Amino acid sequence: MELKEKIIYYLKQVVKIPRASGDEKAISDYLVKFAKEHGYKVTQDDLYNVIIEVPSTIPDYAGPSVVLQGHMDMVYVKEPDSPHIYEEGIDCTVDGDRIYSTQKTSLGADNGVALAYFLTIMDSKEIPHPPLEIIVTTQEEVGLIGAQYLDCSSIKSKYFINLDSESEGEFFTSCAGGVRNYFTVPMGEKHPQKLIPLTIKLQGLKGGHSGTDINLGRGNAIKLLGRVLKEANGDDVMLSSFKAEGKANSISTAAAAIVGVNPSRLCEFKTKIAETANLIKNELQYTDTPNLIIEENKDENAYKYYDNDSKNKLLNALELLPFGVVSKSFSIKGLTETSVNIGSAEENNGEIKFLSSVRSCVASRKYELLGRIDTIARVLGCKSEAFNDYPQWNYNPNSPLRELALRVYEDMFHKKAATASIHGGLECGYFDSKINDVDIISIGCNLYDVHTSKEQASIQSLYNVWDMLLEILKRLAS
Repeated sequence: MELKEKIIYYLKQVVKIPRASGDEKAISDYLVKFAKEHGYKVTQDDLYNVIIEVPSTIPDYAGPSVVLQGHMDMVYVKEPDSPHIYEEGIDCTVDGDRIYSTQKTSLGADNGVALAYFLTIMDSKEIPHPPLEIIVTTQEEVGLIGAQYLDCSSIKSKYFINLDSESEGEFFTSCAGGVRNYFTVPMGEKHPQKLIPLTIKLQGLKGGHSGTDINLGRGNAIKLLGRVLKEANGDDVMLSSFKAEGKANSISTAAAAIVGVNPSRLCEFKTKIAETANLIKNELQYTDTPNLIIEENKDENAYKYYDNDSKNKLLNALELLPFGVVSKSFSIKGLTETSVNIGSAEENNGEIKFLSSVRSCVASRKYELLGRIDTIARVLGCKSEAFNDYPQWNYNPNSPLRELALRVYEDMFHKKAATASIHGGLECGYFDSKINDVDIISIGCNLYDVHTSKEQASIQSLYNVWDMLLEILKRLAS
């Protein structure tokens, strides 16, 4: 099997292993076993982070070593009608230049491609490279937790290549920092009432990565459903539930609520819901595809409802909570400086809890936005809790590794690569603070619609970045 065939083979092996954030033991053990079987020294910490030492393949080599780094977890999402069972892993198919899931789920090429590269390198003794320290972290997608926890005292390398970018020919040299937030609305108990129960669903949205796609003007199902319900609200409309499965770093694609409506108000309520849905469709006609569904439930006695005060508090919170781009950068053209995404809504024990991700490349703006959310919570009598606060990665004006990568790309593909900052979070910020005088770049192949059920990877781009990576390693070793 040729090297490039091995990359696809190992990518398929990786995505077959369930590895959502917080469930990395199986993939971590797979990496450890693979490394040991191939004779490499490997360490695994109690958060399942892995460091693998791969000696140079160049006889009598005495030059610098290099870190190759990625994360093993993925954002697992699927369409509401997907038959996929998470525990069975993901099957993928190759169709022309694209590889994607066969069952309407995310693929996990973010960051499975990096793992496939690492496994291919470890499986070959023919690739010329310096000594490598391969770092594979956990829980990256839920706040870079593995990188925060990892002990880097054993790392000797001063060159560091992160392989978690998603655009070939665009080398990231800085990134935003971020913080997660739980916004909790106390709802109290539910009580039975004689109402007509309806299920209101807002779905069909494109979603996307809450960092890299937040500037595309797409809708957020949680915010939009809140708006629909607020427009049709009244004392004779009661709320039974509000839920949206999702992740902090994925723009919400589907949300559902169960409401009870007084029979005399039913026709007016449905009309108002439909009118608001049409307004939203018109507003998003160039960027998204919202679809509103109203289903009349049969058993009137099966549902209980929150009181009006609690319902109104929830709808006010959904109206006030920010979503989307808050500010653009004036120092880097086209860069989103600060944003926030509401990724999920969970109902439990008389509370409805919203999970959000706040991002900014300016730390003070991140905390200012978080403070705004805290103020909304205080005013409404809700609770705001911040966690998983991670740092931004600042630009290094003196980076020999960056300059080498730019030369390699131009030499190989006869066009210039670009350097950029990314609004998404990268683990580079933690490693920059933990490893003294380290020189870091982030590269990757073309991925599309990451963190959604439409996620795809370009095979040709995957091969291009592989060739570029090997050439960078070769030149660093020369």
